[in-house]
Amino acid sequence: MPQGTDPSDLAAMRSAEAMLQVEKKLAEDIKSGKLKGLDQFLPFDELTSWPYEDGLKGMPKRVKELSGKKVLMTGFMLPIDEVQNIKEFLLVQSLWSCCYGSPPDIHGIVRVVMPKGKTTDYYFDPLKITGTFKVEATMMDGYCVDIFQLHVDAIEVVK
Repeated sequence: MPQGTDPSDLAAMRSAEAMLQVEKKLAEDIKSGKLKGLDQFLPFDELTSWPYEDGLKGMPKRVKELSGKKVLMTGFMLPIDEVQNIKEFLLVQSLWSCCYGSPPDIHGIVRVVMPKGKTTDYYFDPLKITGTFKVEATMMDGYCVDIFQLHVDAIEVVK
């Protein structure tokens, strides 16, 4: 079979293309004022626009200032340890690069936290998530495991 014609590869490419279209439309909707109640649309490009060093060291002021803001993000779900009744998962810009290439640096990953008592199931399709963004280094066993968290208000699957 020629490379790239596997059904799962094609599905991943379609999802990545859909994500680019969704991000473009969301940026337009926010700019035009169609989406209310958000401080801003937060693309991954903004989070990864600096060379990651260690923890929060070297993070630009504009990224730190996003902490506590109500944002809208788009991305793909990367489950941590379950695919049903998920309380937390990782949001990444692209499953294509994450699963088939090199994984993103820590500043290209957002840990998504569901509201207390709520869960979600796994979605392969792109997601649109609104919530409160936090900039905070999470340490486990002496290692920084994430620096960005998004506390969910709403999740929508983008078809």
